[in-house]
Amino acid sequence: MEPAIPPTERRRRPRALAEFSVTLRRGTSPLATTAKDVSELGIAVRSKTRLPMREPLEIELALPDTQGLPIIKGHVVRCLPVDATGREHYIAISFTDVPPKTRAAIFTFVKRGEPAR
Repeated sequence: MEPAIPPTERRRRPRALAEFSVTLRRGTSPLATTAKDVSELGIAVRSKTRLPMREPLEIELALPDTQGLPIIKGHVVRCLPVDATGREHYIAISFTDVPPKTRAAIFTFVKRGEPAR
């Protein structure tokens, strides 16, 4: 049994700070974003495009030192403006289907990376 998650920390897996390209696909439309942090369960990105809650996405990661990772499936769990201008959004995405090769690459990245707070 896993220990209870403290009220101030709801994340179930460690996250690492990130700064790499992420392409989100909404149907056939690609959306270029930048990763801010990542875990085995999800990713946070910044984007100029606001996305609706629960929107299904295909996620293509450009993790450092990796090439040709299989596509991840996920959905939007949060989309908040970064500041009062509303020109940029912080988007949290929960992974729903992560191929084993991609999961292993994320695990390695998180293990070696700087923890996100």
